[in-house]
Amino acid sequence: MTRLPPQNKISSKYIDAYYFLKSDEEKFDESFTHYPHYRTTLNIYNRSKVEIFENKRIISFDSENDVVTVFTNNISTAKQAVLRGPFDIIGILFKPLGINQFTRDDFLSKFDHPVVVFNNFWSGHVNDLSNVFNENSNDKKVLLLDELLLKLYNPLNEERLSKIVQKILDSKGAIKVKELEVLFTVNRRTLLRLFKTYLGCSISEFKRVTRFRNTIDSYQNSPTRTSFTELCYDNNYYDQSDFINHFKSLSGEIPKEVLPKITKVDQTDLYWKFRV
Repeated sequence: MTRLPPQNKISSKYIDAYYFLKSDEEKFDESFTHYPHYRTTLNIYNRSKVEIFENKRIISFDSENDVVTVFTNNISTAKQAVLRGPFDIIGILFKPLGINQFTRDDFLSKFDHPVVVFNNFWSGHVNDLSNVFNENSNDKKVLLLDELLLKLYNPLNEERLSKIVQKILDSKGAIKVKELEVLFTVNRRTLLRLFKTYLGCSISEFKRVTRFRNTIDSYQNSPTRTSFTELCYDNNYYDQSDFINHFKSLSGEIPKEVLPKITKVDQTDLYWKFRV
């Protein structure tokens, strides 16, 4: 996998990275599990058949298909991806509220499922993205993607919400809703509406996933692999039971089962658990 940052100042403000995965191997068959995140993603598949199930996605080669674009709101539960045969994939990793800057204001509130095929992102987008896939250089692909997204730039006028989201991220998910109400002069009902409309989740879900990701980062980046007890209290869990229940609700496994098996992909903050 190759991961590259946006090159345009506007894109960089709202997009963490583009990534590119490609294989020409006819018999390729691999699967991995990816975990909840406060980022949202657009995955763009070239010449692929994409089958979407509740918590699983199967991507297989299909020469009859041109481009399939899939939007994922990663806030809910762990999901499995299965890759079969040759594939060519572009991923766009949006920061929280990032995709809202290139779509309608209420984009996320329109979906009743966290993973949806989204082949009408903009007029002519299939042809435009086919041109990106036809470019051999990943650096040039980045420039083309920046250019395409800038044509869609539609700034979200929710500065207060942006500050609230950043406050949650800065606190690693530990800040209480009551504190946010006081700091930003906003009531709980308004917070719930803002998060549902623009982030597709409740504020408590966003806080939970922020703490979850921070815990994974803490474990992965600790040179001595912090003990699970330390990890629990360093990341503001009430006790071991709270820690275990929280991880199981988001990953389907307890911390001792999932954390040692997660692989950092190409030294990035993408963590996948590959099929054994």
